[in-house]
Amino acid sequence: MVNPITTSKDLPPLVHNGTIYETHQDKANILNTYFQSQTLLQAPQNPTFPPLSPNTHILEDFDITIQDVTESINVLKVGKASGPDAINSYVLKEVVSEIASPLRNLFSYSLRCGNVPMQWKIAHVCAIYKNSHCQDVSSYRPIYLLSVVSKVLERILHKCMFIFYRETDFFTPFQSGFVPKDSTVNKPLSIYHYICIALDEGKEVRAVFCNISKAFDRVWHGGLLLKLGNSGIQGRLISWLSDYLYDKQQRV
Repeated sequence: MVNPITTSKDLPPLVHNGTIYETHQDKANILNTYFQSQTLLQAPQNPTFPPLSPNTHILEDFDITIQDVTESINVLKVGKASGPDAINSYVLKEVVSEIASPLRNLFSYSLRCGNVPMQWKIAHVCAIYKNSHCQDVSSYRPIYLLSVVSKVLERILHKCMFIFYRETDFFTPFQSGFVPKDSTVNKPLSIYHYICIALDEGKEVRAVFCNISKAFDRVWHGGLLLKLGNSGIQGRLISWLSDYLYDKQQRV
């Protein structure tokens, strides 16, 4: 069950670019404007892409089974907030046996048409205080609450695409993040191992560490879709993913 909120505290007046925002509506609007600005990317008009080696294996479509839907619902975490449609994971888990088949039909139709329902593209955004000055708009980070039903389909798509990439040996063995039974802890151990070998052989060791700010918020959708298509995701599936990324909306 979702734990009831027993305490509440209004946000203090927010300040952004020298302007003070005091009403609830003004604070919500300036937070929404700020969060949106953090996702804007100046994509090139006529981009030049580096040469990519296309994947000889293709994934254009796949069948969704009732078992896929059931498994995806059963692993949902109870207590997570619902999205704009107000359907939470607790309800879905309680009626999973009755709703699995209708959802399978809905998901299959969505993929077959290459269209994502508009309700799944809307996000409720909660502003969470991070650090620094509590009146500074940049001191808050967004938590996006999406439709739980759409997350069920997203989990099924992720599983199918991950299996496709793994079976076609698409992943580099040097990737540890987001790989089951692996861990990013293995990377420092591997690096340390190679450093020790190099030092034992009297070689010089140099390292470059890169940290990309707002890496997930500012993904270039055009480049992402190009790489997905080049990696073997095509047909109805790439059409669905393209529509998923188009015309997103949010409210704080």
